[in-house]
Amino acid sequence: MDPPPYPTLPASLDAASVGSFVSDYETAYVLNSLVATNPEATHVDVAVSDTPPVRETDRGYVADFDYTYAVEAGTPADYPPRHVAYLVREGVVARVELAPRRGRRTVPGVGGDGVPL
Repeated sequence: MDPPPYPTLPASLDAASVGSFVSDYETAYVLNSLVATNPEATHVDVAVSDTPPVRETDRGYVADFDYTYAVEAGTPADYPPRHVAYLVREGVVARVELAPRRGRRTVPGVGGDGVPL
């Protein structure tokens, strides 16, 4: 499998364009990581929301969401859901992987691990 290209940061940022961008970016990030660590993979499936929730903060746009993935390399394997957060502003894309959500609520402007974004 060939790793996919990363998307280009939108020229104009708003909640909708950032949501679409981080969805595409996370899919590319996960696929690239899985292809690099599983060269024998014959099929990789990544499920990321097409419209993750995005909020505007004084630091930029913040999106945090869960995703799942599966790798088929001889024997199919599903992996537990993962949780990531992004901070996006002009010229900046910051990604952090957080502890998976376990029924806890998130606070606007704070990542799943309680650290302010």
